[in-house]
Amino acid sequence: MRRLILFATLVVALPAVAADPPPPPPPPPPPLVDDATVDRLREREAQLLERLHALDPDRYAEVVALKRTNPRAYVGALMRLAHFFDRGVAGPPSPELQAEIAALQAIRARYPDGMTTLSAGDTRKVRTEVAAIADRVFDLRQAERRQRIDELRASLTELEEDVARRDRDRKALIDAFVDQFLLGPVDL
Repeated sequence: MRRLILFATLVVALPAVAADPPPPPPPPPPPLVDDATVDRLREREAQLLERLHALDPDRYAEVVALKRTNPRAYVGALMRLAHFFDRGVAGPPSPELQAEIAALQAIRARYPDGMTTLSAGDTRKVRTEVAAIADRVFDLRQAERRQRIDELRASLTELEEDVARRDRDRKALIDAFVDQFLLGPVDL
């Protein structure tokens, strides 16, 4: 009897399940960025790539290759570059820093497989050489960061002075805004 009830239930339920149409496919993913952003990136493309080339020629080659092989990833890389450079943290490295980075790259080129094949004495020599260069690179980068801090302090001082001036002139600024608003278009 149980088998008969189970069989009857399956006979009645299976056509109903089979009759349901499959769900519609999910919508395509939204574009990575809107067209206006892509246009702004394209306007800055040459400048961004030039700065990247000065900073890291190997990464530059990778990004340029993306333009041919994966345009979507290329736009993403341009966005990251724009963000990186717009933060003001990275400009072109100083000539001294470029020279030290070139020295590190030359050492890396001498030992493409790493230092696994060197004797212990040679490894110590290379390590000492790299440590000395790394020490100079560290000092140069710290100097750049301190310079950036000084620039930020100057910008902050200007902004604080502007806020103080606007606080002093609050009534006049509000009156001028109201007059301009009542007389015509206003820059909000």
